[in-house]
Amino acid sequence: PGAVEWVHSHFYDCVYGAQDLASFFAGLLSIACWLVAQVPQFITNARNGTAEALSAWFLAEWLLGDTFNLIGCLLTGDQLPTETYTACYFILADVAMIMQTLYFAARLPERLRRQPVPLSGIQSAEEGDE
Repeated sequence: PGAVEWVHSHFYDCVYGAQDLASFFAGLLSIACWLVAQVPQFITNARNGTAEALSAWFLAEWLLGDTFNLIGCLLTGDQLPTETYTACYFILADVAMIMQTLYFAARLPERLRRQPVPLSGIQSAEEGDE
């Protein structure tokens, strides 16, 4: 009773005043920023046709952290739905990034066979010093 009704009915959160409402919107803005955080990397990988800039260990650690975040949400049981949905989204985004990395890794040998490196453009260390 007394909470902002639309926030309570859609997000199951209790917002009672201007400060609570400002905090609520700041939290939504933070979630929105995090939802698109991986998009530039995903697009760059697609444009370059490679994901070599990403370490497999980094991606595994990222997925592990997001998995533990989701497990924590589920075990606590009283998390807001936005927290659980966000944790699920991050796992999906991590899996998409890992799948993209595996796809480009599998394509790399084929791409190298089709685009041979011209030998005339390679300089030895001694030639470059002159």
